[in-house]
Formats: sequence, structure tokens, C-alpha cells
Amino acid sequence: MPVKKKTNKNIKKNVSKKSSNVSVKNSKKSFPVSGIIGLIILVVAVVLGLIFSSKSDTGSEPEVVFDLYAMSQCPYGVQAETEAIKAAQRFDGAVDLNVYFIVQSVGDVFQSLHGQPEVDENMRQVCIQELYPDLFQEYLLCFAPGYTSAESQYAKCISEISLDSDSIFSCVRDKGVELLKASEAKSKEVGASASPTMYLNNEPYSGGRSELDFARSFCDLMDYEHEACVEIPKPVAVKVILLTDDNCPTCDTSSVVAAIKQLFPGAELKTVDVDTEEGQSLVEDYSLTYLPAYIFDSKLLETNTWNTNEQIKGSFVESKEGFRIRDEAVGATWFIDEQKQAEFFESIGVTKGDNRPQIDFFVMSYCPYGNMAEEAIEPAYQVLKEEADFNPKYVIYSNYGSGYPDYCLDENSVLCSMHGIQELNQNIREACVAKYYGMDEWFSFALAMNSKCNSGNADTCWQAVAESLSLDVGTISTCEQEEGYDLMLADKELGDKLGARGSPSVFVEGAQYNGARTANGYLSALCTAFDEAPADCNEVISEPEQAAVPQGSC
Repeated sequence: MPVKKKTNKNIKKNVSKKSSNVSVKNSKKSFPVSGIIGLIILVVAVVLGLIFSSKSDTGSEPEVVFDLYAMSQCPYGVQAETEAIKAAQRFDGAVDLNVYFIVQSVGDVFQSLHGQPEVDENMRQVCIQELYPDLFQEYLLCFAPGYTSAESQYAKCISEISLDSDSIFSCVRDKGVELLKASEAKSKEVGASASPTMYLNNEPYSGGRSELDFARSFCDLMDYEHEACVEIPKPVAVKVILLTDDNCPTCDTSSVVAAIKQLFPGAELKTVDVDTEEGQSLVEDYSLTYLPAYIFDSKLLETNTWNTNEQIKGSFVESKEGFRIRDEAVGATWFIDEQKQAEFFESIGVTKGDNRPQIDFFVMSYCPYGNMAEEAIEPAYQVLKEEADFNPKYVIYSNYGSGYPDYCLDENSVLCSMHGIQELNQNIREACVAKYYGMDEWFSFALAMNSKCNSGNADTCWQAVAESLSLDVGTISTCEQEEGYDLMLADKELGDKLGARGSPSVFVEGAQYNGARTANGYLSALCTAFDEAPADCNEVISEPEQAAVPQGSC
């Protein structure tokens, strides 16, 4: 639900009534034409005068709409809410700030990434939005410091702000489901799955997340004409070189450029081809191995994003007289040196020129985004299974979470999985099915496990699923015990080479795929990789319509 802001609607409404009364009253008299024209001019002048007067009094020209989709116990979402609210409050009602919640409903039951406490707090917050719209922002600012202890922080904040707990309780009981479903629907309209997801005037916002970053973005849309913008410094000019190659199939810089413009609004971008003299000089000066490369001058250190966003610093490496974005941060995988490229492809099992492309897709067996990718890749497999190779792999970490035995397979915590040991065990069982039965059976088993089991019961649930698909439980169990470590170690080594750190991470012919996560998207990527595409590539897969394709990852 939207966070309501002050408007001038009442003023305009009263003016409209006043002008209407004047017209009716004077219709009873006989005025000359010049008198009528004069009266109309007078009324218009009064109306315009009131409107312009109201704008100057409130400073609410022109309007900006900022939509924020979040989870109430996500640290990044809470931080973004806090900074966006502080920025919006500078503008005295000229910024319409809306907060919506990212949840999944099944009937009247909700699921949220951070569990039931987050669902409960989401419910309370939609009711505070409904009952106390003018105080909702103050509640969020109060709630933020103790968001991890949602229930006790809620009690503390409603006491401090003087919100009635009985009214909120009644709202949660009587209208909570309805209100949260309405909020969920708003999030699904834009495909929001990561917290925070932000839109500024209906366009995706990927800029900085400090109060100043938000305020500057608002000022940009107002041409710095709002009085609050006097205190907002204009962005620091920083020179950015985009080094690329016209022959590189994975060097689409558009998404990274969009992010650079948002994060560094003063960026002055220049594109350089690697085959030019300047390009070769940059390769040598910055010891570059992959394309595309993004090189910043030292003015980067003076930007607001650099000085307020600690996370972003890890994406850069200092080099020569400036900085460049790390290859893994932007998915740069195209070798500048052709010999090194050939050696790399050989090391990851990709054979160029065989007219048989391969897709390596790294997932976690209980990452929802990975599961959705599996379900989208399966129809593409059905079309091309005789002409292309489909290789499911698993995202494996070292020293993750609390280590062995809760997250890791071994006491040294070399092989670990994000969602716990049962997920890792399921990764192994699926890898065993792929090895001993093939890809038809792998897709059947993996998709059935997605729907029938979870990371909390997979170790006891999988046998019934395997038996229902006529897969031998003994064969899978033996493989799990005797070959599991080696299978996962091989996936980790390949994933490390490719830079697969999240689920899903998809590679076509060794190049990272960043296109649409749809069946036709995957099909198109594979068909493009053929030297001579088969007739099956003319097929269009029928897919369900959806407002937006989820792009999140685990």
C-alpha cells in the first residue's frame, strides 16, 4: 500500500466549488460580453493564483513517485527504506514514497524469505499503513534499528509513536490477509523478488542507497528546481572507459552502463575498441585478461557512492592511476588473448567448432530461483536434446555458514551448500541420477523434488520420489556415499573457473548467459551458438504469460 503524502487536492476542490458558485449566482443577471470575459479572466487568475501559491508554500513541484519493494526483515531493504524516507522528507510532500512487500501466498497463508516473524511484521506494517498513513514513515524509522527482533521492536515503536495496539491487532485479524495480498500483487506486477527492488517514476532504480543518493535522484527529476535541492551537491564528474570488442558475443555493456549511470550520475563514458592502439595500450597498462572492462579515473574516490556504500568498494580493484571493476563483478569472461581463450575452453570441456553447443547451468537444489531456471530450461531440453548438451551443475561454497555438519559435507568445510546439508545431499543425489540414468531422468527427478520435498526433509523425502519414477534407490544411495564428494568437488572446481557464485548461473559454450530466464530465452541462446542451427531452432515454445520474469538469485 502507498505511503500517503500531503497534496493540494483540498485546495483545488474548494477553488472549484467557489468558481462554480460565482457562475451560478451571476447567471441570474444580464452582463455584457466584455463583463463576462472579464469575470472569466478574474476567476482563472484567482484559481491559478491559489494553485501557484499552494505550490510555493509546500514546495511540492513537480511530483516524483518512488516505489520500494522489500522484506521487512531484510537488512538491505530496511536500510533502503530508512535512507529513502529521510531523503523524501526533505521535499515536504513532493515525493510520493510507496512501500510494498515481497511475499508468496498460497491461499491465505504467506511465505517470506526470513520466516514467519517476517510475515507477521509484514502484516502489522500493512495495517499501520492502512490505519496511520501519516505515521507509517515514522514507524519504519523507529523500527529499523531493531528490525531483527521484530515483535519487541514493534511494541516499542507503537508505544513511542502512540499507535493503538488493539486497532492494529484487529486490522491484522480482519483485514491483514487482504491488505498483504494487495501489496504482494503490486510486487508481482514488477517481478520484484530481491529486497530492495526500487522504481523511480515507473523506471527501475539501481542507483546508490544513501539519503544523498536518493535525494539527488529526486532532484534530477525536478531539474534541481525544488528548494530542497539547494542543499544537494551535484554529482562528481568521473571519467569511465568501456573497453570492448565488436567480435565479442558476451560484451553487451548496456546493463552495466545503466548501473554506472545510476550509481555515478556524473560519469562521463567513452567506448574504446580493444583492437585500436588506445585499446592495446589499456590492456597493457591495466594488465587486462577479459572483456568487457570498465576503467574509472581517480575521481571515483570523491563520489558520494564510493564514500557511502562500503559494499561497492569490493567490486573494484585499484589499477595504475585509477580503478577498474573486477571481472567477476560484471561477468567479464571473453579472453583478449585467443590462445588463452582456447586453453580455457579446453579446461572447462567446451569444444568449439563441433556444432554441438552445451549449456552448463549451476543451481542449488532448493534455491527457488534455481528451481525456476530448471523449469524453464527443461522445455528447451525437450526441443534440442538430440543436438545440444545439457549439463546440470551445483553451486558449492567453502567455509559456509557454521560449516560441518550443518552446511558442509566434510570436516574441513571444503564442500558446503547455502541452504544446509540436506540441500547438499540432494545436489549429490541429483548428480548421481544424471550420471547413471541420463538427462531425461534428471529433469524428471529434479523437478519432482522441487515440488514434493524441501531443504528440511529432502533426506527422508527423496526415496518415495525416486521410486515413483522407477529410479533405483540403492544405486543412488551407493553413488551418494561413494562418489558424492568427488562429484561436488568437480562442480566446485568448474564453478570456480567460470565464476558461478549464485543460483542460477548459466553458461552457454563457456560464456555467461544473462538473458531472459525463459524457455525461449535459453533456446535462443543455444541456437545462436550453433555453427549451423538445426530446424528445431525454428520452434517457439509455448510459455505461460507473466507480468515479469524473476531475475533474483540465491
